[in-house]
Amino acid sequence: MSAESTNDLTEIFVTSGDQPKPATNPNYLRLYGHHLCPFVEKARLALAARNVVYQNCEIDLSNKTEWHVAINGGFVPVLEFPDGTIIHESKVIMEYAEEAYPDQGYSTLPDDPVEKAQLRLASLIIDQVQAAYYPMYMKKFGFDDNDLKNLKEKLQKVEDLLAQRQNESGFAWGTENPTQLDIHLYPLMSRLQYMRGSAFNEHIAERIDPETNYPRIIRLVEAIRNREEFKNAVTQKIPQHSIIQKLVELPEGQRLSLSLPVKFE
Repeated sequence: MSAESTNDLTEIFVTSGDQPKPATNPNYLRLYGHHLCPFVEKARLALAARNVVYQNCEIDLSNKTEWHVAINGGFVPVLEFPDGTIIHESKVIMEYAEEAYPDQGYSTLPDDPVEKAQLRLASLIIDQVQAAYYPMYMKKFGFDDNDLKNLKEKLQKVEDLLAQRQNESGFAWGTENPTQLDIHLYPLMSRLQYMRGSAFNEHIAERIDPETNYPRIIRLVEAIRNREEFKNAVTQKIPQHSIIQKLVELPEGQRLSLSLPVKFE
């Protein structure tokens, strides 16, 4: 790693557990994460909405460093400031991006306090979807009909929520620009669609059939993907297929960690 890569926007890669922490970038924010992590994707989207420039640092989460574990247990995302201050948690970073750059990009929250509170309450629906989705995902092919039914019910709640306000823009709150509700929803909703053509195609994607059963969710996903400011913020399809294949091949009982490199095809 060259010294220049710690004071400009050159992407950094931390690929081994004994690699020292890169020197703090004195000129730019630095986002530590992994391209395939949905929580890092939320942070990237929020920063992109405010047109925030930052240095990206990709971390191998299957071989964590001591300094990363010391920061927050080795989780991502982590945002580092030029003075060395660190914040973490995707929701916190989203709020930071919203509040710290009022004159850049666009706001992801309504101006009206009541509308803002309602939008934040609506965002809690993603917790219900995650609670249904991730245990099923980790069971691989061992989930049952009740698991599938539960996930479908939670996705229908999202579809019903979108039916209340979504318009031709595709965004959940009927706004011209995406809001924090869209940013909360997108990472998980897009991963359900990315199962098409993957090792989970027959067992999950075809049985959920999001394109047919949840067209408003798909409209939201496409609306985010089509935004120019998000072209480098969204996770790509091919690496998602690769990580699903790795999960399927893992011995029973082993958990998948997001490793490097991520290969784009």
